[in-house]
Amino acid sequence: MLGLNGAFALLLGVNSLLNFRGAMDSFGILYNDTMAPLGTVTASQFLLQGAMLLMAIAWTRRRNPAGVSIGVAVGVYLIFLTLVEVGYGRGQLALIADLPRGALLALFGIVAWRNPATATEAVKSA
Repeated sequence: MLGLNGAFALLLGVNSLLNFRGAMDSFGILYNDTMAPLGTVTASQFLLQGAMLLMAIAWTRRRNPAGVSIGVAVGVYLIFLTLVEVGYGRGQLALIADLPRGALLALFGIVAWRNPATATEAVKSA
């Protein structure tokens, strides 16, 4: 789960960095030239999220509890992001993509906190 979410975030970050207009079109948002700085911020957010999740994999493999904490933190972030997007009336994609990913990351993280050995074995076998 960490790896899939990390790869997804990195792909979105690279796409936003290289083709922000296309990324906005894919989300159904009309692009105008004043949004150009937002492309850098959006790409940076996705790249940071992807890097954090990949670090979480490495730390979980080394039995560092910070890996589980990062996974839960990103999951909670995705859940709150969904709530914000629904509040602004643009939550259709968030309900389909971000909410399930966030809920699964948070749920698996809570399970891993309760049984760290299982989390480490699951990451090693993936």
